Amino acid sequence: MLERNLILDDDREEVSEETLLSYTFRNRGREIKEEYEKHKKSLKSARTIMLVNAILGLLADIFLLANDSYTDGVSWAIVAGYFSIMIGLYVLSFRQPLLAFVIFLILFLGMWILSILGNTDEAYRGIFLRGLAVFLLIKGAVSAGRVQGTRKELVSRYLHEREREEREQATE
Repeated sequence: MLERNLILDDDREEVSEETLLSYTFRNRGREIKEEYEKHKKSLKSARTIMLVNAILGLLADIFLLANDSYTDGVSWAIVAGYFSIMIGLYVLSFRQPLLAFVIFLILFLGMWILSILGNTDEAYRGIFLRGLAVFLLIKGAVSAGRVQGTRKELVSRYLHEREREEREQATE
């Protein structure tokens, strides 16, 4: 399991996500923890969709290029570069999920528009699957935004509770 450290703003201290969640749970944050876990599960599903989308796109492009007699090295380089960027965004989604999903969605729609401009017959080919992919990526971006927002709230609560405990210890 990946243990991510959250950097707190005050003194650049790093605290693991698990520590933060357990601390918040002990200090009246059960509902936030449950909400966070729900959005995190949804984000995990969205990441899987992102990865599957990138792999299926690569396989479709390889199939199309392999069956095209006019394929050159530039076409293969573009496909490899596009796939590399998509996998890079998948990896980025573990650190900056909202940013990764927004960029992934923009590139996905951009490539779809470019394929339509290149060949108008492409406009309706696979429209249901592409529409479903766009819907699921938007849903993933929403979940990513909620996870990041809840994470910020957890950090804020953690800092507030820690400051309160430190004040109580100083007065004793």
